[in-house]
Amino acid sequence: MRLVHLADIHLGFKQYQRQTPAGLNQREYDVARSLQRVIDKVIELRPELVLIAGDVFTVRPTNPAILHAFLQFQRLREMLPEAGIVMVAGNHDTPRTRETGCILRLFSQLGISVVDGDPEWVPFDALDVRILAVPDMAQNKPRLEPDPAAKYNILLLHGEIEGVNIAPIVIAVLVFVEGVFVDSSFGEVGAGERGVVLAFGAPTGEVKSP
Repeated sequence: MRLVHLADIHLGFKQYQRQTPAGLNQREYDVARSLQRVIDKVIELRPELVLIAGDVFTVRPTNPAILHAFLQFQRLREMLPEAGIVMVAGNHDTPRTRETGCILRLFSQLGISVVDGDPEWVPFDALDVRILAVPDMAQNKPRLEPDPAAKYNILLLHGEIEGVNIAPIVIAVLVFVEGVFVDSSFGEVGAGERGVVLAFGAPTGEVKSP
């Protein structure tokens, strides 16, 4: 099984005063182009699972940033129609009040599993996989334990893990095979401001049973 982990994309992020010839903020343009290149690479890898661990947008994304994200994720879904795609909300994606609604719900129209409130188990029975998707600021904190009924358990998280000394907020994917921890991919807040994270474990990006 092959999977890809993306996180901290921060579309709409602006910095400095430099502009492109078209009048766009250069940093915002660079981040958008990074996502486009990453989607190209993911399509080339043809994984069974694509896991997006939050902060797709920066705070208050612009309409062009939202449109760009929709078009790129639409392209991903069209080119990988059989792949499971799961997305959790990060702190930058989460509104201060629930009444506002999370912008990431837009992508559920593409067949992407979006988790933005309480944690959810997302099953992919054909792969014998269960994903515990934990968005940032989840009201109910789940027990981080594998489901013994599934061969593969994956924790997809944007938030804090007590005892893990990486950063105040981490973006993480942890993989268990038959209840045994086998691999992980971690990042920290701000990574998306230097580019899009595309990482998982070994260089091949493959998870094999021990």
